[in-house]
Amino acid sequence: MSALHVRDATLADTPAMGQLHVEAWRAAYAGIMGAEFLASLDPLEREDLWRGLISGGTRVLVALEGRRVRGFACYGAERDDSETPGIGELMAINLHPDAWRHGIGSALLAAVALRLREAGFREAVLWVVRENTRARAFYEAREWRADGAEKHDAGAWGTVVHELRYRRSL
Repeated sequence: MSALHVRDATLADTPAMGQLHVEAWRAAYAGIMGAEFLASLDPLEREDLWRGLISGGTRVLVALEGRRVRGFACYGAERDDSETPGIGELMAINLHPDAWRHGIGSALLAAVALRLREAGFREAVLWVVRENTRARAFYEAREWRADGAEKHDAGAWGTVVHELRYRRSL
């Protein structure tokens, strides 16, 4: 295995990110989100999504083994209209399923926490699908805790998705 390297994502990373995003969601959300929805995910659409976000200044990190993108994370100021300043947010983290449990997610999470601290945030939040027990255990092992906030999204997921907000000090 090549050494792991985390850096800012570039437009050249977006084809790999689009494919990885689809594979990660299909593995992570099987049995949680609708099968038709998961089957309909298109790597080219996800590539376009990430290309637009990166071009627009959204902060995204990639984790590479050698030259291969193994995961990515998106972060910034909390998106909810919080009246509490100083809160950052992990907006997304996705790993290729064969990269799970290899330290790549931990490396990305640590890099996001460092970047948020350097930007002046003192706390961070994230939203996780309630039924995604694997992800919840991952966050909890790294000192993230559910803070009682919940939301329900009946969007394009193929089912109603219940999300829990997790929080931690930086």
